[in-house]
Amino acid sequence: MFKKMKAPTKQQLYEQIEALERINQKAVAEINREKARIWNELLPKAYEVCRKQLKVFFPNLITMLHFEHVDEGGYWFTFQLINDSRVQTYAVRHGDL
Repeated sequence: MFKKMKAPTKQQLYEQIEALERINQKAVAEINREKARIWNELLPKAYEVCRKQLKVFFPNLITMLHFEHVDEGGYWFTFQLINDSRVQTYAVRHGDL
């Protein structure tokens, strides 16, 4: 009445897992490329927001504003104040854009 299905072998299951892992790695890589593209497009706006936010705290004192990197947390900048040689870090969060 019912046909008994043949279970896949252990080797077939391992091959299926490996194939799915490759597909997943490609999908993750594509998502990361798309995120990087979007983040790079928003970099000028991040500079603008950073300057605007820092101007509130340090009016006319910012010098050497430099973009460091972008990650999941936001856009990271370093800067110095006119009368202080210490390098300070500031992050513009993705939500601030």
